[in-house]
Amino acid sequence: MEEEEIDFKVEAELVIEDIGFTVESISISKKLPSSRKCVYLNVLTKERKSLCVELSVLGFRVVGDKFDENQEDRETKCYETIYALLDSVSPGYVQSFGEALVQKLSLLPSVVSEDTSEMHVESADKTDSS
Repeated sequence: MEEEEIDFKVEAELVIEDIGFTVESISISKKLPSSRKCVYLNVLTKERKSLCVELSVLGFRVVGDKFDENQEDRETKCYETIYALLDSVSPGYVQSFGEALVQKLSLLPSVVSEDTSEMHVESADKTDSS
């Protein structure tokens, strides 16, 4: 079976869309070279910490403490997901993600209640018509 090649520019756009609300800002670096194999993201955390993050086949890793900075000799941990990386460097990310999750979960009871109410109305209608 042939492995599908990942286009990291497309992957980076999806990451930006997915986690944009959990950081102050995130964008693809316009100064560092991007390709289908490697993309650099400039991330400003909730704590106002600037990071340059490399996205490649190895995963996500911080390569600089400033936007558009690639310290090639820097040894940093690679993370499988952007969530894991941000979880390790930004308490504000954790809080933002948690708050968004709570907000979405708080919508569930009303949806479940509405569905349950509709089921009761439908079963009452069936009973009345019998």
